Amino acid sequence: MPNIPAEVLKKIRDTQIERFNNIIQAMKTHKLLDGLGATIYDDLHRLRELRNRVHIQFDDKPEESGRNDHDAFTSKNVAWSLDLCIKTLKHLSEKFPRPERLGMFAHDVSIPRS
Repeated sequence: MPNIPAEVLKKIRDTQIERFNNIIQAMKTHKLLDGLGATIYDDLHRLRELRNRVHIQFDDKPEESGRNDHDAFTSKNVAWSLDLCIKTLKHLSEKFPRPERLGMFAHDVSIPRS
């Protein structure tokens, strides 16, 4: 991303502990997602907690979701997380488009709805 200094990118990429948290914090520091509303960074942290629940097997976050996975991964939460990801990706691709030479790797993102 051309708007993030190389040393900041290196620091993010070199971090091994809770990388998603560090990426969210770096995006907040550099105001990369400020155009998506006041709760965008909190929303991403909630998504991070749901993701950790799957990948790291935490069962106590997010707190209001209950300890049973079927209570955390409701249809509403799944739809919310997909919408958040699409909204974030679209924002980033519009605000920080890839260089033309990388255009073959950038495609429109959509999620089919049932």
